[in-house]
Amino acid sequence: MRLYSPFVLSVLVALGGCDLLETQVGQIQLSWKIGSGIECSAATAAIDTIKITVTDSVSDEKVVDKTYACSAGKATITKVPVGTYAIEIEGSKEGDSATFRGTVAGVEVYAGKAADAGTVELEKLPPTTDPGGLRVSWTFGAGLCGANNVSEVRLVVWKDSVYRSHDQIYPCDLAAPGYVHLALSPALYDIELEGLGPDGKQTAFARKNSVTITEGETTDLTGSNAFVLEPLAP
Repeated sequence: MRLYSPFVLSVLVALGGCDLLETQVGQIQLSWKIGSGIECSAATAAIDTIKITVTDSVSDEKVVDKTYACSAGKATITKVPVGTYAIEIEGSKEGDSATFRGTVAGVEVYAGKAADAGTVELEKLPPTTDPGGLRVSWTFGAGLCGANNVSEVRLVVWKDSVYRSHDQIYPCDLAAPGYVHLALSPALYDIELEGLGPDGKQTAFARKNSVTITEGETTDLTGSNAFVLEPLAP
């Protein structure tokens, strides 16, 4: 069988060899799993995006660079030129750097056929930088949690005002007053706290915008810098 590199195939297209091109491509089918089978949305993974990069093993040229929803669990990549490929799969939270990665090499693509690359296991990547820290606590203008009809506090952290980096509910009296320590990548963050009553309805709110997280440093929003939850108007 004659193999054509991606460059040669592009030349064939320019010369009008579309029929030949169509017979010199195949597919790659693959699936992925996080570690030993962790859900994408689990706290230990917390990723929503999968990036698949397919690289020609001979020319080292990238021929595919696509993203998929992590929850899809599998993908079929079409119109891959005939050849031998290495595949890299990265998992990340949208807008963040990759936190999981897996690779597979020697995937042979034949004309008109689907190559099965199997299930690729993505492993946790070690941190490439010293993450910044954020300490958060909350209080009230007067009284404590019960007196303000707040039993739980939802903490939502937005990176660059767009990407939800953290969203979790804590007991209001957690280390009263409330106290949470997060590791966050260096960036600007908007931070929201919602006070929730026993029925789960929001009863109080606080927010700080453009909080800077610096690599290797902890931003302290406790004590005099703590969030003051204000009651919502009835």
